[in-house]
Amino acid sequence: MMLDNSSNDDGSSNSLQPHRIPRSITAASRDELDSETSELQIVDGELPKDLHGHLFMAAALPYGDGTPILNGDGMIYRFDFSRDAVRLKTRIAKTPCYYADQATSTNNQYKKYAFHNAGLTRLGLLGSRNQVNTAFLSLNERLLVTFDAGRPYEIDPETLEVLTPVGANHEWIAAAPPIIARGPFPTFFSVAHPSFDAHADEMFTVNYRNLVSQLPQPISWGARKFIKNFDDFTDLIRWKGEGELERWRLELPDGSPVVIKQSLHQIGVTRDYVVLMDAGFRIELGQILSLFLINIVSKGIPVPDFIERLVFSRFLPLRRQLPYTALYIVRRADLQQSGGSVEEPRRLQARKVVFEPEAAHFIMDYENPSGHITLHLAHNCAWDATEWLHKGSKPAYSSVPIRKELHGMIVGPMDINRLGRYVIDGESGTVLESHEISDLRYTWSPSLYTQCAAKTSGQIESIYWSSWGFSWELLTKRVYKSYKNYKHRQIPLERLPNVAQPVSLLHLDTASMQIVDGYQFSAGRFISSPQFVPRRESRGGSNDGYIVCVVLSDDERSPGLSKDEVWIFDADNLAQGPVCRLELRSMPELPSFSFGLTLHTTWLAEIKQRTSIYHISVTKDYEELVKNQPQEVKDLFEKEVFPHFRS
Repeated sequence: MMLDNSSNDDGSSNSLQPHRIPRSITAASRDELDSETSELQIVDGELPKDLHGHLFMAAALPYGDGTPILNGDGMIYRFDFSRDAVRLKTRIAKTPCYYADQATSTNNQYKKYAFHNAGLTRLGLLGSRNQVNTAFLSLNERLLVTFDAGRPYEIDPETLEVLTPVGANHEWIAAAPPIIARGPFPTFFSVAHPSFDAHADEMFTVNYRNLVSQLPQPISWGARKFIKNFDDFTDLIRWKGEGELERWRLELPDGSPVVIKQSLHQIGVTRDYVVLMDAGFRIELGQILSLFLINIVSKGIPVPDFIERLVFSRFLPLRRQLPYTALYIVRRADLQQSGGSVEEPRRLQARKVVFEPEAAHFIMDYENPSGHITLHLAHNCAWDATEWLHKGSKPAYSSVPIRKELHGMIVGPMDINRLGRYVIDGESGTVLESHEISDLRYTWSPSLYTQCAAKTSGQIESIYWSSWGFSWELLTKRVYKSYKNYKHRQIPLERLPNVAQPVSLLHLDTASMQIVDGYQFSAGRFISSPQFVPRRESRGGSNDGYIVCVVLSDDERSPGLSKDEVWIFDADNLAQGPVCRLELRSMPELPSFSFGLTLHTTWLAEIKQRTSIYHISVTKDYEELVKNQPQEVKDLFEKEVFPHFRS
């Protein structure tokens, strides 16, 4: 089909043809829009009359300096659907550390406390940013926005304003103890995808530490010996929407602690089990600290390319993702007693399951008949989403430099990826069934998924995946060398495609494990954030609705500007293309609104008034963390942070 490549003896291709990734992917507007004045205009097609409800999207606003596009202030988008219009409301998620970041960036009085980008995170003497820029979790009428390295925050679905964190600071355990990280904004390792069981009104998330195991053995030994309570751990957390967090410390059957080797990005819940997955998203401590020090030393002066290249090649060798998937299964029957606290977590046994290859995103059937857990996932084979294009990057096989406008973009895959379905015995941890598929048209870098959430059977029948395709524009020498001998390779290196493979949207039938429908986007278009929206009078069918997504592209009329659109597909007929395309322009002659790389989504049929009185006072929450800080930091909180929040 497309793998008839000519190649040199060393495996390099003679005529690599780049698929032009839009520059719009690394640019986004910071404008905060109101729905009353921001109506999207139809570009093509007709708006479905039975489209309804409210679609929420999250995105990290890129810094535009080569920092990974996953690092940035969280922007929340809400699309309001009616029979004759789609309106947009946007707000930046303004957590306490957001206001501290703003003040230290603009006020010379606090300049020494400024935050600096360090790869996938943003750090400073005050601690780390919780940018809540990744995903959502709906708790009936309530809505949370989330982050991998911070507490979830509840937002007001109507105003999009931040309301309260989930759990006070003292209910979470920091990734590094206060003797090492003394700032008032601790890093809390959690998951971007907590899980909510609407049947039991219970939310599950995690709080973990895995820093010690990443240190060289002599250093980790010293850390454990001389720093109190500095062991790695994994705690399961349950929250019932009110009151304090309940906590269980996970152990394996032999009594050893559950230690996460890479990162926890997601947690899933079935009727009888909670499942944690050690994701193929390896957070590299050395990378973060090195880039932080570079930014501190440079004091805002651009670092020459050769220095950044030297640092990455000599001092920061790429640590490959582990070539397998590790799951930890907990019985919900073991959670009948109340959980413990930070000081005294209850001990709880988890069963470990390992199978190959690696994975990052998953979803489970809610029902688990006979204790059988059905797991659906994407295997991100030879795809390292913790690596990005930067000014020190060299293209894998080209003399043409990587376009500066793509600096910050995540690298692409070094092999075809796969979609899988597994049936696992929840009691023994045995993998009873496994089905994997790959498709040369559609499974190059499957990234984000959606499915009908209205079904009541608890069985997932259809999953819609967006795939980011394959492009040599997104491959560097660093990544190529690291993954050229990938253990589970399906496509030989010399058979990797010359011609870039399109970005696509696919429909997977989970029973047959077949891709039954799909759409491939033209070169220069990039899909993000697919969301299933049921029809207004839907009976709950898995395909009875629409797939709404953002499609990024560049404006050919105005070089350097974006022409981002919102596309609406009939979920039962992707191949016909979008039934409606929309864009947002304040005036016809102006460029369209730039979304950037939006991430995860959720949909609410209606916005309900919040009835919960749960509220963590920001002033009280940071009281203990601020009281021993220098006077400048106390002034910063009193003048620049606390006034933005009610007591």
